[in-house]
Amino acid sequence: MKNANIKSDFDPILVEFYNSTIKVNTCPYCNSSSFYRHGKYKFTYRYKCRECKKTFIPSTGTSIHYLKKKKVFLDYAEILKADGILTLRKMCKRVGIAPLTAFDWRHKILASVSYNDKSLGEEALCKDVWILYSLKGRKGVRFDNKMFIKNLKDLDKKTSKLVAADGNSGYSIKLSKVGSLEVSDIKRVLEMKIKGTRRIITTENNIFNDFAQNLKIEHKKIKSEFIKPKELRLRNFFSFNEDFRHWINNSLRGVATKYIQLYANFYSYCRKKIFDPLSRSVFMKKYVWRIFTSMENIYKSFLTNYSEIAYTAPIKRYWKTSGIYFIESDKVPY
Repeated sequence: MKNANIKSDFDPILVEFYNSTIKVNTCPYCNSSSFYRHGKYKFTYRYKCRECKKTFIPSTGTSIHYLKKKKVFLDYAEILKADGILTLRKMCKRVGIAPLTAFDWRHKILASVSYNDKSLGEEALCKDVWILYSLKGRKGVRFDNKMFIKNLKDLDKKTSKLVAADGNSGYSIKLSKVGSLEVSDIKRVLEMKIKGTRRIITTENNIFNDFAQNLKIEHKKIKSEFIKPKELRLRNFFSFNEDFRHWINNSLRGVATKYIQLYANFYSYCRKKIFDPLSRSVFMKKYVWRIFTSMENIYKSFLTNYSEIAYTAPIKRYWKTSGIYFIESDKVPY
Protein backbone atom coordinates (compact mmCIF):
# COMPACT_ATOMS: atom_id res chain seq x y z
CA MET A 1 0.00 0.00 0.00
CA LYS A 2 2.86 2.39 0.72
CA ASN A 3 4.27 1.88 -2.78
CA ALA A 4 0.82 2.56 -4.26
CA ASN A 5 0.61 5.85 -2.38
CA ILE A 6 4.02 6.92 -3.61
CA LYS A 7 3.04 6.24 -7.21
CA SER A 8 -0.18 8.24 -6.82
CA ASP A 9 1.81 11.20 -5.47
CA PHE A 10 3.91 11.22 -8.62
CA ASP A 11 1.09 10.81 -11.11
CA PRO A 12 2.42 12.35 -14.36
CA ILE A 13 -0.81 14.27 -14.97
CA LEU A 14 -0.65 15.79 -11.51
CA VAL A 15 3.04 16.63 -11.85
CA GLU A 16 2.42 18.30 -15.21
CA PHE A 17 -0.49 20.27 -13.75
CA TYR A 18 1.68 21.60 -10.92
CA ASN A 19 4.50 22.54 -13.29
CA SER A 20 2.36 24.20 -15.95
CA THR A 21 -0.52 25.78 -14.01
CA ILE A 22 0.26 26.50 -10.37
CA LYS A 23 2.68 29.39 -9.96
CA VAL A 24 3.86 31.26 -6.87
CA ASN A 25 3.96 35.07 -6.89
CA THR A 26 3.20 35.93 -3.27
CA CYS A 27 3.02 34.35 0.15
CA PRO A 28 -0.51 32.97 0.78
CA TYR A 29 -0.24 33.95 4.46
CA CYS A 30 0.86 37.60 4.32
CA ASN A 31 0.85 38.42 0.58
CA SER A 32 4.55 39.30 0.61
CA SER A 33 6.46 38.86 -2.65
CA SER A 34 9.67 38.18 -0.73
CA PHE A 35 10.16 34.41 -0.50
CA TYR A 36 12.65 31.74 -1.52
CA ARG A 37 12.84 28.02 -2.20
CA HIS A 38 13.07 26.00 0.96
CA GLY A 39 13.63 22.40 -0.09
CA LYS A 40 11.23 20.03 -1.85
CA TYR A 41 7.86 18.48 -1.08
CA LYS A 42 7.12 15.31 -3.05
CA PHE A 43 7.23 16.42 -6.70
CA THR A 44 7.21 20.20 -6.15
CA TYR A 45 9.15 22.88 -4.29
CA ARG A 46 8.54 24.22 -0.81
CA TYR A 47 8.93 27.97 -0.22
CA LYS A 48 9.58 30.11 2.81
CA CYS A 49 8.43 33.70 3.28
CA ARG A 50 11.03 36.21 4.46
CA GLU A 51 8.35 38.34 6.11
CA CYS A 52 6.12 35.96 8.11
CA LYS A 53 8.64 33.05 8.14
CA LYS A 54 5.94 30.52 7.16
CA THR A 55 6.56 27.76 4.63
CA PHE A 56 4.21 26.82 1.82
CA ILE A 57 3.96 24.95 -1.48
CA PRO A 58 2.45 26.24 -4.78
CA SER A 59 -1.02 24.83 -4.03
CA THR A 60 -1.25 26.29 -0.51
CA GLY A 61 -4.46 28.28 -0.13
CA THR A 62 -5.93 27.14 -3.47
CA SER A 63 -8.89 24.85 -4.15
CA ILE A 64 -6.67 21.74 -3.91
CA HIS A 65 -5.11 22.78 -0.62
CA TYR A 66 -5.08 19.86 1.87
CA LEU A 67 -6.61 17.45 -0.67
CA LYS A 68 -5.45 13.84 -0.71
CA LYS A 69 -7.28 12.94 -3.92
CA LYS A 70 -5.92 15.75 -6.08
CA LYS A 71 -6.08 13.71 -9.29
CA VAL A 72 -9.76 12.92 -8.66
CA PHE A 73 -10.37 16.63 -8.02
CA LEU A 74 -8.97 17.43 -11.47
CA ASP A 75 -11.50 15.01 -12.99
CA TYR A 76 -14.26 16.64 -10.92
CA ALA A 77 -13.26 20.10 -12.16
CA GLU A 78 -13.20 18.94 -15.79
CA ILE A 79 -16.77 17.66 -15.44
CA LEU A 80 -17.89 20.97 -13.94
CA LYS A 81 -16.26 22.85 -16.83
CA ALA A 82 -17.88 20.65 -19.47
CA ASP A 83 -21.33 20.04 -17.97
CA GLY A 84 -21.81 22.82 -15.44
CA ILE A 85 -23.00 22.25 -11.88
CA LEU A 86 -24.57 18.81 -11.58
CA THR A 87 -26.36 17.35 -8.58
CA LEU A 88 -24.16 16.00 -5.81
CA ARG A 89 -25.55 12.51 -6.41
CA LYS A 90 -24.46 12.55 -10.05
CA MET A 91 -20.99 13.85 -9.19
CA CYS A 92 -20.56 11.17 -6.55
CA LYS A 93 -21.35 8.44 -9.07
CA ARG A 94 -19.16 9.86 -11.83
CA VAL A 95 -15.97 10.33 -9.82
CA GLY A 96 -16.55 7.94 -6.92
CA ILE A 97 -16.52 10.27 -3.94
CA ALA A 98 -18.69 10.81 -0.86
CA PRO A 99 -21.54 13.41 -0.88
CA LEU A 100 -19.77 15.69 1.61
CA THR A 101 -16.62 15.61 -0.52
CA ALA A 102 -18.62 16.50 -3.63
CA PHE A 103 -20.28 19.35 -1.71
CA ASP A 104 -16.96 20.70 -0.42
CA TRP A 105 -15.22 20.50 -3.78
CA ARG A 106 -18.04 22.33 -5.51
CA HIS A 107 -17.84 25.23 -3.06
CA LYS A 108 -14.05 25.36 -3.16
CA ILE A 109 -14.30 25.80 -6.92
CA LEU A 110 -17.08 28.38 -6.64
CA ALA A 111 -15.03 30.31 -4.07
CA SER A 112 -12.44 30.95 -6.79
CA VAL A 113 -14.94 32.95 -8.90
CA SER A 114 -14.65 36.61 -8.02
CA TYR A 115 -17.47 39.15 -7.98
CA ASN A 116 -17.40 41.59 -10.90
CA ASP A 117 -16.66 44.86 -9.09
CA LYS A 118 -15.69 46.92 -12.15
CA SER A 119 -17.32 50.23 -12.97
CA LEU A 120 -20.60 50.02 -14.89
CA GLY A 121 -20.01 52.97 -17.22
CA GLU A 122 -22.19 55.98 -18.07
CA GLU A 123 -25.48 54.08 -18.23
CA ALA A 124 -26.35 51.12 -16.03
CA LEU A 125 -29.28 48.73 -15.70
CA CYS A 126 -30.25 47.84 -12.14
CA LYS A 127 -32.77 45.52 -10.53
CA ASP A 128 -33.45 43.87 -7.20
CA VAL A 129 -33.70 40.08 -7.32
CA TRP A 130 -35.63 38.27 -4.60
CA ILE A 131 -34.85 34.73 -3.47
CA LEU A 132 -36.38 33.05 -0.46
CA TYR A 133 -34.06 32.94 2.54
CA SER A 134 -32.83 29.37 2.88
CA LEU A 135 -31.30 27.23 5.61
CA LYS A 136 -30.90 24.30 3.23
CA GLY A 137 -28.53 21.66 4.58
CA ARG A 138 -28.22 23.17 8.05
CA LYS A 139 -28.62 20.40 10.61
CA GLY A 140 -30.81 20.89 13.65
CA VAL A 141 -33.16 23.34 11.92
CA ARG A 142 -36.67 22.37 10.89
CA PHE A 143 -37.74 24.70 8.13
CA ASP A 144 -41.03 24.43 6.22
CA ASN A 145 -41.24 26.72 3.19
CA LYS A 146 -45.02 26.34 2.99
CA MET A 147 -45.40 27.59 6.54
CA PHE A 148 -42.78 30.19 5.86
CA ILE A 149 -44.72 31.98 3.10
CA LYS A 150 -48.16 31.93 4.70
CA ASN A 151 -47.65 35.33 6.29
CA LEU A 152 -47.21 37.58 3.25
CA LYS A 153 -46.58 40.63 5.42
CA ASP A 154 -43.59 38.87 6.90
CA LEU A 155 -42.31 37.54 3.57
CA ASP A 156 -40.31 40.67 2.70
CA LYS A 157 -38.32 40.36 5.92
CA LYS A 158 -37.41 36.73 5.16
CA THR A 159 -36.20 37.12 1.59
CA SER A 160 -32.64 37.42 0.34
CA LYS A 161 -32.29 40.60 -1.69
CA LEU A 162 -29.68 40.63 -4.44
CA VAL A 163 -28.91 43.70 -6.54
CA ALA A 164 -28.27 42.95 -10.22
CA ALA A 165 -26.52 45.46 -12.46
CA ASP A 166 -25.36 45.55 -16.06
CA GLY A 167 -23.07 48.03 -17.78
CA ASN A 168 -19.96 48.32 -19.93
CA SER A 169 -18.06 46.00 -17.61
CA GLY A 170 -20.68 43.27 -17.86
CA TYR A 171 -23.28 41.73 -15.59
CA SER A 172 -22.99 41.39 -11.82
CA ILE A 173 -25.26 40.35 -8.99
CA LYS A 174 -24.57 40.90 -5.30
CA LEU A 175 -26.31 39.82 -2.11
CA SER A 176 -27.15 43.01 -0.23
CA LYS A 177 -29.54 42.07 2.57
CA VAL A 178 -31.97 39.59 4.07
CA GLY A 179 -35.03 41.67 4.82
CA SER A 180 -36.53 44.96 3.65
CA LEU A 181 -34.23 46.60 1.12
CA GLU A 182 -33.14 50.15 1.92
CA VAL A 183 -31.17 52.84 0.10
CA SER A 184 -28.13 52.20 2.31
CA ASP A 185 -28.09 48.53 1.21
CA ILE A 186 -28.03 49.40 -2.50
CA LYS A 187 -25.49 52.14 -1.87
CA ARG A 188 -23.16 49.73 -0.08
CA VAL A 189 -23.26 47.34 -3.03
CA LEU A 190 -23.25 49.75 -5.98
CA GLU A 191 -21.61 52.99 -4.86
CA MET A 192 -18.13 52.03 -6.09
CA LYS A 193 -19.46 50.49 -9.31
CA ILE A 194 -21.44 53.54 -10.43
CA LYS A 195 -18.64 56.07 -10.19
CA GLY A 196 -18.91 57.94 -13.49
CA THR A 197 -22.44 56.63 -14.12
CA ARG A 198 -24.82 59.34 -15.29
CA ARG A 199 -28.05 57.37 -15.56
CA ILE A 200 -29.52 54.19 -14.14
CA ILE A 201 -32.44 52.32 -15.68
CA THR A 202 -34.63 50.25 -13.38
CA THR A 203 -38.13 48.91 -13.04
CA GLU A 204 -40.68 51.00 -11.16
CA ASN A 205 -39.15 50.60 -7.73
CA ASN A 206 -39.20 53.53 -5.33
CA ILE A 207 -36.08 52.33 -3.53
CA PHE A 208 -33.97 52.82 -6.67
CA ASN A 209 -35.52 56.23 -7.21
CA ASP A 210 -34.46 57.25 -3.71
CA PHE A 211 -31.03 55.76 -4.37
CA ALA A 212 -30.60 57.80 -7.57
CA GLN A 213 -31.72 60.98 -5.82
CA ASN A 214 -29.30 60.31 -2.97
CA LEU A 215 -26.36 60.10 -5.40
CA LYS A 216 -27.80 62.75 -7.79
CA ILE A 217 -27.99 60.40 -10.76
CA GLU A 218 -30.61 60.48 -13.52
CA HIS A 219 -33.13 57.71 -13.06
CA LYS A 220 -35.28 56.20 -15.81
CA LYS A 221 -38.10 53.89 -14.72
CA ILE A 222 -39.55 51.30 -17.08
CA LYS A 223 -42.04 48.44 -16.94
CA SER A 224 -40.58 45.13 -18.00
CA GLU A 225 -43.77 44.14 -19.85
CA PHE A 226 -43.50 47.23 -22.07
CA ILE A 227 -39.93 46.74 -23.24
CA LYS A 228 -39.79 46.98 -27.03
CA PRO A 229 -38.49 44.00 -29.07
CA LYS A 230 -35.59 46.03 -30.43
CA GLU A 231 -34.32 46.87 -26.94
CA LEU A 232 -32.27 43.69 -26.73
CA ARG A 233 -30.06 44.85 -23.88
CA LEU A 234 -33.04 45.51 -21.62
CA ARG A 235 -34.79 42.29 -22.62
CA ASN A 236 -31.65 40.23 -22.00
CA PHE A 237 -31.02 41.87 -18.63
CA PHE A 238 -34.48 41.17 -17.23
CA SER A 239 -34.67 37.67 -18.71
CA PHE A 240 -31.24 36.83 -17.31
CA ASN A 241 -32.35 37.77 -13.80
CA GLU A 242 -35.37 35.50 -14.14
CA ASP A 243 -33.15 32.73 -15.51
CA PHE A 244 -30.91 33.09 -12.45
CA ARG A 245 -33.87 32.73 -10.08
CA HIS A 246 -35.13 29.72 -12.02
CA TRP A 247 -31.66 28.13 -11.93
CA ILE A 248 -31.44 28.56 -8.16
CA ASN A 249 -35.00 27.57 -7.30
CA ASN A 250 -35.64 24.82 -9.85
CA SER A 251 -32.43 23.44 -11.35
CA LEU A 252 -30.57 23.42 -8.02
CA ARG A 253 -33.75 23.05 -5.91
CA GLY A 254 -32.70 25.96 -3.75
CA VAL A 255 -29.37 27.14 -2.40
CA ALA A 256 -28.55 28.00 1.20
CA THR A 257 -28.30 31.77 1.67
CA LYS A 258 -24.86 31.15 3.13
CA TYR A 259 -23.61 30.17 -0.34
CA ILE A 260 -25.88 32.22 -2.60
CA GLN A 261 -23.17 34.76 -3.47
CA LEU A 262 -20.79 32.04 -4.67
CA TYR A 263 -23.45 30.76 -7.07
CA ALA A 264 -24.28 34.31 -8.17
CA ASN A 265 -20.62 34.98 -9.02
CA PHE A 266 -20.43 31.74 -10.99
CA TYR A 267 -23.65 32.43 -12.92
CA SER A 268 -22.58 36.00 -13.71
CA TYR A 269 -19.19 34.85 -15.00
CA CYS A 270 -20.71 32.12 -17.16
CA ARG A 271 -23.06 34.56 -18.85
CA LYS A 272 -20.43 35.38 -21.49
CA LYS A 273 -17.46 33.18 -20.64
CA ILE A 274 -16.76 29.51 -20.08
CA PHE A 275 -15.49 28.99 -16.57
CA ASP A 276 -12.31 26.94 -16.36
CA PRO A 277 -11.68 25.83 -12.75
CA LEU A 278 -8.24 24.50 -13.73
CA SER A 279 -6.88 27.64 -15.37
CA ARG A 280 -3.73 29.39 -14.17
CA SER A 281 -5.71 32.52 -13.24
CA VAL A 282 -7.87 30.46 -10.86
CA PHE A 283 -4.85 28.93 -9.13
CA MET A 284 -3.25 32.35 -8.71
CA LYS A 285 -5.97 33.01 -6.12
CA LYS A 286 -4.40 31.76 -2.90
CA TYR A 287 -7.36 32.85 -0.77
CA VAL A 288 -9.82 30.11 -1.81
CA TRP A 289 -9.09 28.00 1.27
CA ARG A 290 -9.60 31.10 3.44
CA ILE A 291 -13.03 31.75 1.94
CA PHE A 292 -14.08 28.10 2.10
CA THR A 293 -13.12 27.59 5.73
CA SER A 294 -14.40 31.02 6.85
CA MET A 295 -17.80 30.92 5.13
CA GLU A 296 -19.67 30.32 8.38
CA ASN A 297 -18.08 33.35 10.05
CA ILE A 298 -18.67 35.45 6.91
CA TYR A 299 -22.30 34.34 6.87
CA LYS A 300 -22.72 35.06 10.58
CA SER A 301 -21.25 38.53 10.18
CA PHE A 302 -23.53 39.27 7.24
CA LEU A 303 -26.68 38.23 9.09
CA THR A 304 -25.63 40.21 12.15
CA ASN A 305 -24.95 43.42 10.23
CA TYR A 306 -27.29 43.31 7.23
CA SER A 307 -30.23 41.11 8.07
CA GLU A 308 -33.52 40.97 9.89
CA ILE A 309 -32.98 37.23 10.39
CA ALA A 310 -31.23 35.98 13.52
CA TYR A 311 -28.18 33.75 13.15
CA THR A 312 -29.09 30.28 14.40
CA ALA A 313 -27.80 26.69 14.55
CA PRO A 314 -24.06 27.24 13.92
CA ILE A 315 -22.31 24.40 12.13
CA LYS A 316 -19.91 22.20 14.08
CA ARG A 317 -17.27 21.81 11.40
CA TYR A 318 -14.01 23.52 12.24
CA TRP A 319 -10.64 23.97 10.50
CA LYS A 320 -7.55 24.83 12.53
CA THR A 321 -6.09 26.82 9.65
CA SER A 322 -9.23 28.87 9.06
CA GLY A 323 -8.52 32.58 8.91
CA ILE A 324 -4.72 32.52 8.77
CA TYR A 325 -4.43 33.08 5.02
CA PHE A 326 -4.35 36.48 3.36
CA ILE A 327 -7.43 37.84 1.66
CA GLU A 328 -8.23 41.34 0.47
CA SER A 329 -11.43 42.83 1.87
CA ASP A 330 -13.02 43.12 -1.59
CA LYS A 331 -12.60 39.37 -2.13
CA VAL A 332 -14.86 38.46 0.80
CA PRO A 333 -18.08 37.13 -0.80
CA TYR A 334 -20.46 39.57 0.95
